[in-house]
Amino acid sequence: MEQKNRHLLFTLITGLLFFLGVGVYATSLMHPYVSAYLAANIPFLALALGLILSHSAVLKEPLIGLVTETNAWSWRLALLAAGSYLAVTALFTVISALRYPQDYHALRIPLLKRLGFIATALIITPIQTTGEEILFRIIPLKLMKKIQSKAIKALVPTLIFTLLHLANREIAQSQNRLAVLLYYALFGFIPSYIAVRSDRYEFPLAIHAANNLFVVLFCNYEHSSLPSLPLFTSTRPVGTWMDILQLTAALAVSYSTIPQRGMESNESSVEKTTSLDA
Repeated sequence: MEQKNRHLLFTLITGLLFFLGVGVYATSLMHPYVSAYLAANIPFLALALGLILSHSAVLKEPLIGLVTETNAWSWRLALLAAGSYLAVTALFTVISALRYPQDYHALRIPLLKRLGFIATALIITPIQTTGEEILFRIIPLKLMKKIQSKAIKALVPTLIFTLLHLANREIAQSQNRLAVLLYYALFGFIPSYIAVRSDRYEFPLAIHAANNLFVVLFCNYEHSSLPSLPLFTSTRPVGTWMDILQLTAALAVSYSTIPQRGMESNESSVEKTTSLDA
C-alpha cells in the first residue's frame, strides 16, 4: 500500500506541475491564436499529458487504474448517471426558458463551424472533466483509504473543489455568492460521498462530464468560465437558490437511476486486495 500511495503522490504532484506550470504558460503563449474555448482548456490538456507521462510512461501503470478501485469500470453505470443528470438539467432549463423566454437566445453560427465545435467539445470537455476529477477528487480519496469516516474523506474534495472555483467568473457575477459557494461545495461533497460509499468513481466522472457538456454544447450563460458555442445562451442571473435546487435534483435522480447493486462496495474484495498489497 505504501508504494501505491507513493505512486499516487507522484502522479498528483506531476499533474499539478503540468496544470499550473506548463498549462498556464502554454495558455499565455497561445491564447491570442486560439478560440476562447480552447484557451480555457489548455491547462487541462497539459494536466492530461502530465497524468499520462507520470502514471503510464514513468510508473508503467495502466491509466484505467486511476479511475477504478477494486471493481472494473462500468460504462453502464457511467452512461446511466450521465443520461439522467442531463435529463434533469435539460428539464429545468426548458422550464426556465418557458417562464423567461426573453432571457434565452439562440446562437446562430454556420453549420460546419457548429459541427466542428461539437466534435471538438466531445473530445476536449471529457478530457477536462476527467483530469479535474482525477487530480482533485479521485487521487485525494485514494490517498485517504485508512480514514474510516466516509464523511470526513468526502469533505477533502469538497474543500478542494470549492477553493478551486473561487476564481471563477460566476463568483464575481453571481446574484448570491453564498449560493454559488454552496453549489460548488455540493458538487464536491455528494459525488465524493457516493464514490466513497460505493468504492467506485463512475458517478462523479459521469455527472461532471454531463454537466460541462450541457453548458458547453446546449445552454451556456453570460460570464461563464466555460466559453463555448452552445445552441442557446442565457442572460438569467447565476448564483441563485434555484441553481442549488436544480443541482440537488439532478444528483438525486441520477443516483436513484443507477442500479444500487452495481454501486455497492465489495468489502470482501477490498479486504482481499488489502491483504495482497500488504
